[in-house]
Amino acid sequence: MIHFPSHSLKRISTDSETFYVFSDKHLILRVDALADEILTASIAGKLDLSALTALYGKSAVEEALLELSHVIGQNERPESPFPACEKQSPCSLTLSIAEDCNMACTYCYQGPNKRVHRMSGEVAMTAVDLIARHATRGDVMKIIFYGGEPLLNWEVIQTTIEHTLRSWASMHPLSFFWVITNGTLLTEERGQYLSSRGVKLTISIDGPAEIHDRCRRFPDGRGSHAKVVSNLAKLSGKVTAEVALAKQDIDILPATLHYLQQMGFADVIINPMEFNAHEPVFAEEDWRKLAQMYNLIAASCASPPQSIRGYLDRVSNPAKKLYRCFAGQKDFFVAPDGRIFPCPGFYYLDAFDMGHVKTGVDTQQQETLLAAQVDNILACQRCWARYFCGGPCFYKAFKENGCLSAPSARDCQQAQILIESALRFRLGERPDNAEQVYSRSAL
Repeated sequence: MIHFPSHSLKRISTDSETFYVFSDKHLILRVDALADEILTASIAGKLDLSALTALYGKSAVEEALLELSHVIGQNERPESPFPACEKQSPCSLTLSIAEDCNMACTYCYQGPNKRVHRMSGEVAMTAVDLIARHATRGDVMKIIFYGGEPLLNWEVIQTTIEHTLRSWASMHPLSFFWVITNGTLLTEERGQYLSSRGVKLTISIDGPAEIHDRCRRFPDGRGSHAKVVSNLAKLSGKVTAEVALAKQDIDILPATLHYLQQMGFADVIINPMEFNAHEPVFAEEDWRKLAQMYNLIAASCASPPQSIRGYLDRVSNPAKKLYRCFAGQKDFFVAPDGRIFPCPGFYYLDAFDMGHVKTGVDTQQQETLLAAQVDNILACQRCWARYFCGGPCFYKAFKENGCLSAPSARDCQQAQILIESALRFRLGERPDNAEQVYSRSAL
């Protein structure tokens, strides 16, 4: 008798076909009406072979049972219905180069009482040396300058870039730098320098002035949009926009993307503002609305924005995803004083210190992170989406439950909604009104 645990199966019905996600095997199987009935009944514990035989015939039922049993019992996973999208994972070093900021955005995760610490050149260069030695020769090494507002510590940014190119270019020739800035302190000279060093530049901008200035303001209350637009005009090369998306702006996301494209941005990163003053504001219906909007945009755009590509690629990789990210494994966050954390979230919680740039990474803390892979987490073992998701966001789990291996319930809900929606899109369900929503051929 065929049997499969209900928590390991997910039924997805598109406009014309039915699929099952077999989570234990990390495979997606297209089924006909007979196989669908067998699986549905088996999950419910109500499989009636005599009724199915009367409806479909004995040989058809036996053949379907044999094929399903083979799929469920086989050791090798069948070929994925999706193309492979394996990408090299770089060693990532995020430097909190300047915690202070020249702005007072209402949704800032630091709140009104920002820290004012800045990283010294010595700490920054020591951190680069540590990660470069940690990486295997030839690995891509990504160095991110982060804040606060990183351009407040411009001299150390330059010093760190020059040191890295001078000391490590031969060992890691494909490495790159990334500056994430509010854009108000950019100048033509700084833009030319960053461009000459191949630095990826991302500017935080939420859309037109009426949206952007609602939250992104200077301490005196003035909006920053006009200054950002003025500085953008001085830059050459490709620049990415980073949008902090409020729930009330989901419906106008296509118009926001149009606006940013017209401004000259080469790509867009979308960050849903799921928290406000550390309180969750995105509810289940907001995530469903956002997923629907992502699908509408993807269906009508040959090259959708970066965040939507990532949303779809999440379900396209035939390899099992065992971790949500590589925080504390290949990715590290360095505080201004040189302490090492898995990611910025842990630093602001003042938790899970992983060592110091002068003494190295605490390998016991690394082992703790490595042990919290998705197969070892009880809650994940009963989740159909686990190998698309990779398990809990360590920061959210620790913040909510004080433990790496106890996922945030809200995070799980969000992940399942987005994964199911992306699967429906990849498996052929296309929104009918896509062209009316977003019709750019490329972004």
